[in-house]
Amino acid sequence: MSRKRMLMSVGFVLALVAVVLSGFWLGHVFGNQRAQERQTARRAALTLELREHSRGISIGSPPPTGLAWSVTGDTVLEFKELLPAGGVILLVSPGCDLCVGAAEKLQQSLSPLHLRSTHAVLLADRAAGSEDLSHALEKHSIGLKVYCDLQEVFRRECGVMANPAYFILNKAGAVLDIGAGVPDKSRLAVLLSQR
Repeated sequence: MSRKRMLMSVGFVLALVAVVLSGFWLGHVFGNQRAQERQTARRAALTLELREHSRGISIGSPPPTGLAWSVTGDTVLEFKELLPAGGVILLVSPGCDLCVGAAEKLQQSLSPLHLRSTHAVLLADRAAGSEDLSHALEKHSIGLKVYCDLQEVFRRECGVMANPAYFILNKAGAVLDIGAGVPDKSRLAVLLSQR
């Protein structure tokens, strides 16, 4: 094969590889963007559903009446006592990797706002597996306290069926916001400034 033909073949192969790689890159970029748009739309739909179907929990109302047990079982508090200075209650389920990710995201959101972990707690919807949840949180260096809703008040009485879900409370204990997932950092900053 002549040198000229060999160079043309190599050039053709390199051009073909460049076209294929740019196709993969464009597919990845636009695929991620579409996935993020779908996730945002899904979270908005879940939040709307949560607000419409949560019985007894609405913006301005106090949290439901019930007891929360610490995972170790040594502390029992009423829901309204979980966050005396206001903050975020994040409802989670033991064994839910999405919930652990939401807890990690919430903790990361608190830091730049100069809020401590005393402004957020995790409330597991059942005791079974809550120790495993605590270990998963430790593994990810998540320092939020974990309590259990052993009477399943949020699930049974209030109709909250999807986790993770959040409730932002002010100092008086009134609900400022309800949503699915974790509130974004800007929304969290605005709402917690109203505490």
